[in-house]
Amino acid sequence: MFWRSLRRYNLEVRQLKVCMARPGGNPDFGTKYRSERRSDRPLSAQVKAQIPPQIKLQLETLAQQKNCTVPDVIRDAIDKYLAAQTMN
Repeated sequence: MFWRSLRRYNLEVRQLKVCMARPGGNPDFGTKYRSERRSDRPLSAQVKAQIPPQIKLQLETLAQQKNCTVPDVIRDAIDKYLAAQTMN
């Protein structure tokens, strides 16, 4: 019984070691995987919106066509909307 529980413990520890992050971290973080910002303004505020799955797919398709990200597409649409509102 003791050996069975010890064997089970060793298996759990081995599985944990596989799932753990790299001890030294990612040396390429922030340099190799950096994305280019399309705006000079600081992006510190967050907004959450719930949308239907069809609209999400349309946004992803539009982002692929424009070669940018979905947040960039949404920011551009909001900027255009707000500019049109200030004209009226």
